[in-house]
Amino acid sequence: MIGVGHWRDIAESAIAWARALEAAAGCRIRALDLGGGYHPDDFARLPFAEIVRAARRQLRDLTEVYVEPGRALTQATMAMVTSVLDVRRQDGMIHEVVMDTCIAEMPLASVYPHRFFRVAGDQLVPVARGPVRVLGRICMEDDILSAGLDLPDTLDIGDRLVICDAGAYERSMSYAFGRGGYP
Repeated sequence: MIGVGHWRDIAESAIAWARALEAAAGCRIRALDLGGGYHPDDFARLPFAEIVRAARRQLRDLTEVYVEPGRALTQATMAMVTSVLDVRRQDGMIHEVVMDTCIAEMPLASVYPHRFFRVAGDQLVPVARGPVRVLGRICMEDDILSAGLDLPDTLDIGDRLVICDAGAYERSMSYAFGRGGYP
């Protein structure tokens, strides 16, 4: 959520704070954790080697540097297939659709980008951004799976969409509310 440009600043700030902690505590830093949650598109572009070199120059006893690539490796490995429950039209054109998937299965749908496909026969057709809001089945004010897709006016109840990039911080973080279960 912070982007590649800000990541370097934050990493450099973490190194500066580690130096301040060393000075204040009189204890040498031996390990640095650069965290996780990296977007798959950003992961290869982050200057890890450069930051590690800078950390080793400033933290003389540093022996271990950790990176948690989990999301960057798994986000693209899962997709959610969902069916249209309702098609809402204004002036004959679709303006919203309600799906049988909701924020219970896709809790961070509004935070992370997801690729969408429409199932057309036995083909998957990529869906571009557009004017049609895609809503989840629990119809809470934040149950929005996409702020806007370019869906055809022929879309009907029972048609299916595929929401990609649902691994990592999506299905694994889903909750029981909205699925008929209780916490």
